[in-house]
Amino acid sequence: QYSGTTGEVSVIPDNAFAIYLPDGRRRPFFVECDRGTMPVTQANVDQTSMLRKFLGYEAVRQQGLHTSRFVWQKFRVLIVTTGTDRIETMQAALASTPTLKSSPLFLFASHASVAEADILAHPWVDASGKGHALTGMGHR
Repeated sequence: QYSGTTGEVSVIPDNAFAIYLPDGRRRPFFVECDRGTMPVTQANVDQTSMLRKFLGYEAVRQQGLHTSRFVWQKFRVLIVTTGTDRIETMQAALASTPTLKSSPLFLFASHASVAEADILAHPWVDASGKGHALTGMGHR
């Protein structure tokens, strides 16, 4: 649901994986590799945009499709993108969208920062700018 309207949105992640921790817990993730070519927002949510993808992932979470299709209790979406300006634009889009404002799903990093780091220890930032390591966070 967006601006009082509902519709179908499908999301096809660029990748999906899970980290299995030594204590047996599993941390599942979807991955979106953003090259900066898709608009973050559009005047019409029916048009392709990152916001449309975010709404699709949030609908998956709210409808429990991750549990019925993958037997995942919780998941996160990793957005790897072009840089901090683009991350900030996406964070602003999430903050200004009531359906997504409090969503725990999305974590961001730039292509360059992920390429230079241990991906598991890398400080991925959430919509509010707080850093998280993939192995140390609680999933919501």
